[in-house]
Amino acid sequence: MLNIRHILRLHTQNQTMSEIIIQTGIYRPILKKIIKDFKESKLSFSEINELSDKDLEELFEKPQENLLSKKLQTLYDLFPEIDKELKRTGVTKVLLWEEYKKKHPDGASCTAFRFHFSRWKARKTPIMRQNHKAGDKLFIDFAGEKLMIIDIDKLMNGKGVCAELGEEVYDDYWMYYLTKDMAQALEISRPYTNLKSYLEYKQRGHDILEKHREEIERLNEEEETDNDEGNKNDAANEE
Repeated sequence: MLNIRHILRLHTQNQTMSEIIIQTGIYRPILKKIIKDFKESKLSFSEINELSDKDLEELFEKPQENLLSKKLQTLYDLFPEIDKELKRTGVTKVLLWEEYKKKHPDGASCTAFRFHFSRWKARKTPIMRQNHKAGDKLFIDFAGEKLMIIDIDKLMNGKGVCAELGEEVYDDYWMYYLTKDMAQALEISRPYTNLKSYLEYKQRGHDILEKHREEIERLNEEEETDNDEGNKNDAANEE
């Protein structure tokens, strides 16, 4: 029996595929499938790690529509309507799971609910790849509450809140800024809400990195060494 938990732990520790194969003896095609399913689930390893071995095996066994258990078939039948509900402002997967759980007390856990929905969505939604020059176009795909511009005259006359701070600060500030409904949709806390909290946010990140500078440099050297060895092993296997 595959130790999927151990395989995913190694993967999230940035182990190369060759290193995982050596440590577990798993076949490369099977390993690729497990990693692909893990990425499609959009779940973190900590969330996956909370599942029992039985639930974990069930999640990573590619479900066939005609072989789903009664419980999962009921869940999959609800996904088209759930997909529509998620397009409404303020609606999250957790809220929809809570509604589902009230109607189906013996139904899937929240982690399993999100895993199967992501897998269903990946199979049902076509992917269109677009090639464009960096900085040539801006793509926005969010349907939450509209941003409020308080004083448009200041912005038009180049006297906005970041006018004296320069383009670099302006770009960095808006790169990670989240409105309240954006943060709610992502189910995370807002990193900052104004320039003061933005400065505190950046300072915390700088302090954390400085505290672990030596460890980061050591891990970076080890990672580069491991990647070099992994590339050599991959090249040898291909030959």
